[in-house]
Amino acid sequence: LREIPFVRLNGHRYKRLPGNMNFSFQFVPGETIQIMLDMRGIYVSTGSACSSESSEPSHVLMAVGLNEDLANSVVRMTISIDTTKKDIDTAINAIKEITFKQRSLSSEYNEIINPRNRRGWRR
Repeated sequence: LREIPFVRLNGHRYKRLPGNMNFSFQFVPGETIQIMLDMRGIYVSTGSACSSESSEPSHVLMAVGLNEDLANSVVRMTISIDTTKKDIDTAINAIKEITFKQRSLSSEYNEIINPRNRRGWRR
């Protein structure tokens, strides 16, 4: 959460299933992150477990306060007793690289980061 801007942990920080994490990566579709991680041998899911069969935003994520954009930027991950620190570091580094690259392609993100790029702005 400290290393990637515009990321949100969905659900309670401590009152959750052990090893289960659900994040929204604003400005990047969750499916894009999922596919790019899959290509690196890192397997995650999108959305919430209760709506894994649907391409619609999860009603559960919407009920906890996510708007449609954030609900569509969700990545769900789990770790187990067999997950090593190296596995976690590898996943975090891959997610950072993917989100930074994908956001650099997002006009909405770039308008927020560099307001001078907004249409109609004059020196």
